Amino acid sequence: MELDDTQEKILDVLQDGRATQAMLSDELDYSSQHIYQNMKVLLAADIVTKVHETSALYELKNDPRD
Repeated sequence: MELDDTQEKILDVLQDGRATQAMLSDELDYSSQHIYQNMKVLLAADIVTKVHETSALYELKNDPRD
């Protein structure tokens, strides 16, 4: 899978540990909706996993850049 700039930045943050959608939005200065759309792509590609449904906590599962 080819990652876009936003997805690359998301994976960079998740390399340091788990993060919520809100944390990613704040850290990367993107709208929550933009993060959400990219997380859907990363989830479908099995690159990230949602650890907690209610808080939308994510962690890196399989980094395709390795």
